[in-house]
Amino acid sequence: MKKSKEIVSSPVISIQEGQEVGIVKELIVNAEKKGVEFLLVEKSEGAREGEIMAIPFRETVGVGDYAVTIESQSALMDLSKMNIAGNLLDKKVEIIDEKVITKKGKLLGKIVEYTIDAESGSIPLIHIVSEENSGEEKDIPLEEIISIGQQLVIVTEESIKYVENKQEAVQEAQVSVEKKEVPVESVMPFESTSEAETEVSDTEQEIQNTGSSVEMFINKQKQYLLGKELKRDLKDIEGNLLAEEGTVISEELFEQVQEMGRQKVIELTMLTE
Repeated sequence: MKKSKEIVSSPVISIQEGQEVGIVKELIVNAEKKGVEFLLVEKSEGAREGEIMAIPFRETVGVGDYAVTIESQSALMDLSKMNIAGNLLDKKVEIIDEKVITKKGKLLGKIVEYTIDAESGSIPLIHIVSEENSGEEKDIPLEEIISIGQQLVIVTEESIKYVENKQEAVQEAQVSVEKKEVPVESVMPFESTSEAETEVSDTEQEIQNTGSSVEMFINKQKQYLLGKELKRDLKDIEGNLLAEEGTVISEELFEQVQEMGRQKVIELTMLTE
């Protein structure tokens, strides 16, 4: 288990190259999956102006006390060529400093930190403080979290016991985290983008608040790939040949790949490099 602040600013080490390739600048949370899906990375060298890189959490080999390790630099992805993280950045779920309220509207406190499962990226615990507990940090486990939004985290009514000074509630939360097993696939699936997910923020101010990285890749993936030539054969999800090496990516081909899901869109991008 790692606190979010322990991961941010960690160096990213490539095992194959045996060198530092960047620094973790930010964590991108998938609110629906209640986990960290991407690490935003600032490259140590060789980055183009305005280039923002990301590592899917499932591509990390380890998240240690000193560094985040990846197999090779190929795990780094240019967000300007991807549409996967765009919606997550656009929604910009911060978690820290968000208010926590119960389903019936009781304010429990404000989140000051959250714990991340170093293997899966899931968020097993959020840590909150409130005036009622005199600034003492309290833990609420994952199973009590109903939803995570841009401004609020909604939890069950049963979460109240974790905020109150009850030793049995604290012990219950600790046991719950220790026993809970969350497979990587269940937290970080790459699935086709829904219509609701593709909506852009309602105001320009919201987009500005998410930082320049949002502007870099929203709606750019398609423009980037159209007209590019495949360097290797492209196969569909069943292993059948979809397009041969040398094929120029058309709008029709792009849409076919997009319908197969996010993982195939990433694969298409990699096959043009």
